[in-house]
Order: sequence, then C-alpha cells, then structure tokens
Amino acid sequence: MNPATAILSAFLIFFLPIVAFGIGFAVLSLITQNDNMKVLGGIGFSVVYFLFLRKLNKKLSKGRKFKPIVTEIVKQFPGQERN
Repeated sequence: MNPATAILSAFLIFFLPIVAFGIGFAVLSLITQNDNMKVLGGIGFSVVYFLFLRKLNKKLSKGRKFKPIVTEIVKQFPGQERN
C-alpha cells in the first residue's frame, strides 16, 4: 500500500472519530449545561461519523488504491519453501 494511502487510512480511522466526538461535545455545550448530554452528543456525532465511514468504505473498496498488495516476503519461517 502506498505510504500516503496508509496515512490517510489511519487518519480516517483513528483521528477523525476523536474530532467528531469533540465537535459533538462542543455543539451540545452550546445548547445545554448537562454533562451527560454533552457526552451523548459527542457519542452521537461519532456514530454518525462511523456510519459515514462505512459508506465511504464501500465506495473506496471498489478501487485499487486502498487494497494492500503483497510485494515480497520479508521473512521466511522454517519449513516454508518460497515458490
């Protein structure tokens, strides 16, 4: 996989859910003073982001850019023969 694609994938999977939670928390902070509602707002935005990511995954999986390809075997284990 291209290193830029790997970084983009990690960004989509690990960083943006935290950002979505923060946005949801911030939006509910403007509306209410209840801490439980703020957390639920953050969780809600995270769930919406993951649903978006699921649709994006279906779209991106049709292309070749995000599919990893084995280019070489780095280490061979005892008993395995290289074909």
